[in-house]
Amino acid sequence: MFVNLPNKARHEARIAARREARASLGTLTKSAPKSTETARCARRKRYNLQKTASDLLPGHRVCSCGWRPIKGGQLGISRRGDKHFISNARVCGSVWACPVCAAKIASTRSEELRAAVDAWTAQGGAVWLLTLTIDHTAKDELENLLKRFTQAMSKLWANRWSENWRTEHGQVGIVRNLEVTWGLSNGWHPHCHALLFVSADADPFAAEQDIKHRWQHVAARFGFSVSLQRGARIDAPDDDLADYLAKYASKADTGSSWGFAEELTWSNIKVARGARFTPFTLLAACDSSDVGAAPLLFQEYVDAFHGRRQLYWSKGLRDLLGLNKELSDEDVAHAHDDQSVFVAAIDTPIFCYIKARGLLCDLLDVADELGLDGIKAFLEWAYDCRFYESRITSPTPVRHGPSI
Repeated sequence: MFVNLPNKARHEARIAARREARASLGTLTKSAPKSTETARCARRKRYNLQKTASDLLPGHRVCSCGWRPIKGGQLGISRRGDKHFISNARVCGSVWACPVCAAKIASTRSEELRAAVDAWTAQGGAVWLLTLTIDHTAKDELENLLKRFTQAMSKLWANRWSENWRTEHGQVGIVRNLEVTWGLSNGWHPHCHALLFVSADADPFAAEQDIKHRWQHVAARFGFSVSLQRGARIDAPDDDLADYLAKYASKADTGSSWGFAEELTWSNIKVARGARFTPFTLLAACDSSDVGAAPLLFQEYVDAFHGRRQLYWSKGLRDLLGLNKELSDEDVAHAHDDQSVFVAAIDTPIFCYIKARGLLCDLLDVADELGLDGIKAFLEWAYDCRFYESRITSPTPVRHGPSI
């Protein structure tokens, strides 16, 4: 920006830009609405958790997520709506290990599920929420629990009983998820939420009684003891579903109302009931003074869920409801770049400096508030700081300038 100015004028221009950036940072929290500040805090929390995850998982893709440029590209800042984010960067696409990618993926998946529910109800159908759980102990290993639990779920829907059950209740398809929480008393708790797309005149009470007994029988074949009362539950729109979901989950990080779609897609950010932890609350505990076993538990969780799908759509359901072909998690994480407007490019050395100093969220906050002018001022300020730090620590000054 200042390369064509004489040395003295260039120095004065940089000082002015640095002051402007500092002044901008100082007024952001004062002028931002409460909802905007809440969103910024949630974004900062996700980036902090991503850093913690990369420290706990050396060699995992999350370690390079969001800061290495795509081959042949240059890191930059893009805008989607009124929000800015880092673009042209490699993403890990891990819904299990990366809070940043998980938020992008969950946002898209929840939009798809809402569209599916709206499409089916518009055709005169109904949608139920099915919850399947098992009994377990603190001694159970997560990988073994997951293997047997997923086998039991597959068995539940792959036999003549399930065909008769679907015919009786007019079920045309199912979307189910896989999630887990951890508690001190009973250890890992894998469970499933599923959306059942059924006919409008189907009886949820009769369906629940049938599936309670069937789930108890099937789960027992895989070594599980299942409570007849709590093992399976069906919630229909006529039930007091809002109260049930409000007890189970926190809506703070989604920025939207909590419903069927969010219950299946935002599993990692929910606040579990009682003394239980979701995976990302375990990850947050790794930064607390009382770490305990949280790091080992999070590592066990990532290993056990590696390669597994968060959502499963029954065959033909998306076509029936007029939805596009399902994208992979990594494609969904990259799709945010395709639906955005490119704002500014950033030289990799400057970006690495900003990231190393923990200023990435500050840069995005400035971008949200002040747009391109704020980005320019912030990058000039960062370049100035990096230049003078390099003069102190290295005999050869750094000569890279910021790129806009």
